[in-house]
Amino acid sequence: MTAEASFIVPMALCLVVFVLYLAFYMYDRCAVEQDAYIHAYQKSIERGHTQHREGDLSESRRSTFLLASFSEKLETGLTVRCRVRAELAATVFRGYFLMPEGWGIDTAQQARKSDPPHSFRRARRIAALLRMAQED
Repeated sequence: MTAEASFIVPMALCLVVFVLYLAFYMYDRCAVEQDAYIHAYQKSIERGHTQHREGDLSESRRSTFLLASFSEKLETGLTVRCRVRAELAATVFRGYFLMPEGWGIDTAQQARKSDPPHSFRRARRIAALLRMAQED
C-alpha cells in the first residue's frame, strides 16, 4: 500500500496544483479582458481630444494572481481598440510539460466612439420636428 501511495499521491498533488494554476489563469484572463473593454469604453465616450498616456490601464487594473509583465496599446479612430498583452509568472511547474514557457494573455477589445449627449440632443430635435410636422 505504501508503494502504491508513493506513486499516486505525487501525481494527485501535481494535478491539484495544475488545476489551481489553470483556475488562476482563467480568472486573470477574464479580469484583463474586462479591464481592457472598460478602458476602451471610457476612452470612447471621452469628449474632446485628450492625449493618451501609455499605462493608463495598468494603473487602474485590479489585482491578479499570476501576471508578471503587462503592456497595453490604445488605438483611436471610429472605434477605440485596446490591445493588452500580459505574461504570466508560473513558478511551480515552470518549463515542465504541465506548464510550458510562454503562457500569456493577448486580447483586444473595442468600443464604438460615441457622444451620448449629442445623440440625446439629436433624438429630441427629431422628435420636436416630428411634433411640429404633425401639428401643421
